[in-house]
Amino acid sequence: MLLGGDMFSPLLWSVVLLSVVQGVTEFLPVSSTGHLILMDYWTGFESALGGKDKVFVFDIFIQLGAILAILAQYGCSLGERALGVLRASRQSGGIFLALIVGTIPLVVLGMWFGSEIKERFFHPVSVAWAFILGGVVMWVIESIPLKVRVVDTFKVGWREALWIGLAQTLALFPGTSRSGATIMGGLCAGLDRRTATEFSFILAFPALFAATVYSLVKYREQLDFSMWGVLLLGLAISFLTSWAVIRWLLVFVKNHNFKIFAVYRIVFGVVLLWLSARSGGLLR
Repeated sequence: MLLGGDMFSPLLWSVVLLSVVQGVTEFLPVSSTGHLILMDYWTGFESALGGKDKVFVFDIFIQLGAILAILAQYGCSLGERALGVLRASRQSGGIFLALIVGTIPLVVLGMWFGSEIKERFFHPVSVAWAFILGGVVMWVIESIPLKVRVVDTFKVGWREALWIGLAQTLALFPGTSRSGATIMGGLCAGLDRRTATEFSFILAFPALFAATVYSLVKYREQLDFSMWGVLLLGLAISFLTSWAVIRWLLVFVKNHNFKIFAVYRIVFGVVLLWLSARSGGLLR
């Protein structure tokens, strides 16, 4: 087992740190990508684990932890509505139509341009600028008085879902933040802050699930017995952290806007630019 029996091993603490960072940043509008790039640089996780492909496999499992957190929070509600669909209840099926419509733009554009975008923009400088620009856009949107038309997550219509889905495509650019794009898209589409946040969480499920299945198939040869301790520990920590963040953010948005996250994004982007320049291109 890669973790061995030493509870103080550098690899163990790297697994814990990266899993917590993934869980915290997956659903906050701050982007997990930039944070994981920085954590990998600081911890030397790629070298400790045995290569970039093994890091990709680890990322798949901590992303799976986030998916399970969504199910833990909303599985019962979605299950009840799925039963309603089976009973021919039109009202129950609305959320699933919204999820389908909201996911289609990301799937289509991801298939056409995903690999090219990742190849051209997956490096610290691009990620840093995505942080900064995303923070500015978030601040501007939160400063505009927007009309609220939808205050129930399960009553989001296909039109609102389409706008949110188009906003979600911006997450193809590393550093943008899927949750940030969809929450801001929801606010612009007429959702109140809590509804936009909840719909962002639920909309994450099909996107993250599809990405996880695709990645598992692609990197299946990298799965070996020696990694299971690392993978299961990362999954468990990511799940618990993600679930805690989901529940915390739903309380937070009752009385707060997202400007604090906008400021954080701008500051973090500047720091990432500085570290990238200081490392002489080693930060990647």
